[in-house]
Amino acid sequence: MTEKGYGKLTSFYEYRSTNRATQGFTNISINSKNGNVVASLLVDLKDQIMIVSNEGTIMRFSVSDVRITHRISAGVIVFRPSSDSEVINSVSVVREEGDE
Repeated sequence: MTEKGYGKLTSFYEYRSTNRATQGFTNISINSKNGNVVASLLVDLKDQIMIVSNEGTIMRFSVSDVRITHRISAGVIVFRPSSDSEVINSVSVVREEGDE
């Protein structure tokens, strides 16, 4: 999830394991359009995500609503904050058996 409401769903298998003293890897393409990364979550398709903006706006949506993309993509818009607000946090909400 990025500051400007962009998010993406990427398979865990697209990420390689690294050893010590490596340069790491790119998780999302960062630019002025999508902003910095706010949160990176490990989720299941049946889970939900809650997003909180600095103005107090909260949005909850299903993970299955987010399009699956590759590791280095910029993501898709999942939340459109107003011009002077930004996403400050996001958390996953795990759906238990029997929850509706």
